[in-house]
Amino acid sequence: MNKQWTTSEIIKLFRLTDSSKTPLIYAEEKGEIPKAERAPRGKILVRKWNTFQLPSIGKKFGFLEAPKKQLICSIYTPKGGVSKTTFTANLARMLALNGIKTLVCGLDFQRSLTRYLFPIPPIKSLDEIERSHTLGLHHLLFEKAKISDVIQHTNLPTLDVIPETSDLNFMAKKIRLENRREYIFKERLLPKLMDYQVILFDGNPGWSDLTENALVASNNLIMPIACEIECYDALEENLGEIEEFREAMKIMWDHYYMIPTLLENNSMSQNIYARYLNKYENAIISLPIRKAVVAQEARLVNLSIVEHNPTCNLATDYHEIISTLWNKLIDKDEINE
Repeated sequence: MNKQWTTSEIIKLFRLTDSSKTPLIYAEEKGEIPKAERAPRGKILVRKWNTFQLPSIGKKFGFLEAPKKQLICSIYTPKGGVSKTTFTANLARMLALNGIKTLVCGLDFQRSLTRYLFPIPPIKSLDEIERSHTLGLHHLLFEKAKISDVIQHTNLPTLDVIPETSDLNFMAKKIRLENRREYIFKERLLPKLMDYQVILFDGNPGWSDLTENALVASNNLIMPIACEIECYDALEENLGEIEEFREAMKIMWDHYYMIPTLLENNSMSQNIYARYLNKYENAIISLPIRKAVVAQEARLVNLSIVEHNPTCNLATDYHEIISTLWNKLIDKDEINE
């Protein structure tokens, strides 16, 4: 979907002040951002930028700074239904909108992340199903496919995807037979991805060899935790499992943060959120992501929430949480000191 963006819409997208209209126009005139098309609106011509131009504008006017070194993040929670994939997709698109070259790799054979980021074309015949077979991690790591044949490009030139395929379960079984099986992503995959500033692994629910590889390959762990009783009940055990693996593999993540998600305006959800803040105060981003139907609406059109509806409450949640998280991941406070 190639939406066109007016000056006012870009100001809302990047949360600039209304007075930023003049700097935006000036930057265009100076060649510091791409030139907009002129489209008639009544008797006047208005500026309209295409979606693929947004990352170049984001480099100049965005709210997320580029990292000083490559960041590799696992977004993982053993419990399903915590809005993990929604968070990953939104983080990926927001990084890309800010001009940060990002790659996302989904690890769920149900292809939840890939279906979020790409429209699903209608399949009209069995022949089309045969022709539509997608190359993924299995082909790259075990069948010597070229990285250029596996990576898929989105409508943002700064966001690429290694798509999920039905071969992921089969690949997990093959990994178990390999020497140094926990290091396959780190040793065979990451060297092929040096051109990216950020790599995001969207973990599959549960524990698997794919999970272990992503955790070993990453230098940051981000853990969405739903403000719901099922997640709260399972969290201590899940954290113990992660910590046991971290100690066994001698993993030293640069950062490890929890993100409260799916907060509702009822006493149970609010109490769980309060307990998270109390129990995990040193590892939690205190700003919550509220539960809202707009998240599903954005997913249906393959956009981040800040693109789909930049002035809604959920867009504010994502903007504040990802800005806070990102400043911690790039050690902005330490740099400023």
